[in-house]
Amino acid sequence: MRRKELWVVGLMLFALFFGAGNLIFPPLLGIESGRSFWPAIIGFIITGVGLPIIAVAAIALSKNGVMSIAEKVHPRFALLFAIVIYLVIGPFFAIPRGANVAFEMGVKPFLSNEAGTVSLILFSIIFLL
Repeated sequence: MRRKELWVVGLMLFALFFGAGNLIFPPLLGIESGRSFWPAIIGFIITGVGLPIIAVAAIALSKNGVMSIAEKVHPRFALLFAIVIYLVIGPFFAIPRGANVAFEMGVKPFLSNEAGTVSLILFSIIFLL
């Protein structure tokens, strides 16, 4: 692997694992866990770090990515599974979350407390256009 490719893959994996959830959630988890800190942090590391690393390794080691893994169930299932995964990652979660975070952080503080769903919908339409 060339140096440039190594940097690109390394930064991609960093961005994949170090999102807002991994920045904000652990301190909150630590505060709310109280005396159960160690079981809580071990569970977080297993589910928030371990499982994603296993998933990345499984995809990297497979011949055809998600399709070759899911084809072991059935070829139609593999296609449907891949479509659902990509839709969930992008249009169903990431894109609406991006609009919602922009609204909550950049617009809502300047609106009255009564600004609700209609404001969010209007902002989302403009934001996504």
